[in-house]
Amino acid sequence: MTEPDYEALWRKRILPRIRSQAVRSLPSTTVFLGAQPGAGKTRGQELVKKLYGGRILPVVGDDFRQYHPDFDALVENDPLAMPGITAKAAGIWTGMAVKYADDHGVSCVIEGTWRNAPTVLDEAGKAIALGRGTHAVLLAVPPALSRLGTLARFYDDLAAMGVARWTPPAAHETTIANLEKNVPLIADSGLMDRLTVISRDGTVLYDGHDPQAFAAAWSQEFHRDLTPQEARQALSETASLRTLAERHTPGNQEATRQLDLIERDAHRSLAHAENRDTPGAPAAPERTGRGAHPGQEPVGDTTRQAGTPAARQTKGRGHHR
Repeated sequence: MTEPDYEALWRKRILPRIRSQAVRSLPSTTVFLGAQPGAGKTRGQELVKKLYGGRILPVVGDDFRQYHPDFDALVENDPLAMPGITAKAAGIWTGMAVKYADDHGVSCVIEGTWRNAPTVLDEAGKAIALGRGTHAVLLAVPPALSRLGTLARFYDDLAAMGVARWTPPAAHETTIANLEKNVPLIADSGLMDRLTVISRDGTVLYDGHDPQAFAAAWSQEFHRDLTPQEARQALSETASLRTLAERHTPGNQEATRQLDLIERDAHRSLAHAENRDTPGAPAAPERTGRGAHPGQEPVGDTTRQAGTPAARQTKGRGHHR
């Protein structure tokens, strides 16, 4: 595809949809929604919409892949190759959607993995230069559950509909490795007016302005053991997914390795739970920092109106190191 091709498809197929969803809001805010693939960012999008009264434009790069002229053929005939072939187009159209929001005073939520911190920070800097508010929203999900999420989505869709969108496991593993350093880096950049951590079920774990508390809330949930119920469910699902993988993508070693990792973490979590239940064993640490339940306004520092340039001036962007 050439640059004119990208522009033509944008104007013909994507821009009309963007316009139909865009609502001008002043002051406008750019929300950066991050998490590894399979973490449940769709649910995160719904929570963000509620926080902003629905007046926010979703910008989801994966959703733009479908406009690539080869998308349908790839999904049907070579789904494992689809992500790589459509990546450039999805990135270009994501940039165009963000620019539309910036140019028209539309609040938007940019969904991403936070795999590359400069990508997030550069866009946050542009938003600030335009007088927009900035808000980082991070989903905290144990890697075993997000691995399971990516595989279940693919194989369940493949079994039900005959076509599905593949997420390369390498993208997941690179992201979870990079999040360890990128989460505190983004939080401590001083470029975010508001910092929010939510769990997979939509519970708010942190909401405020403290970068250290934000990173700690994410880390605690990200690194926790699976609950016994989650672990047993994961083991049941991996057994079913192995059967589907052998049937639909025989020889897909990437899927096999992911399933092995899920089972490892599930068995480890069950063993830890059994040890904690043994008389005389130390009690498991409680998960702290819980805030609102799904659908409620997050709790946190309410002494300032976060997410606005005025709030940033009040704070003096005092999180630089």
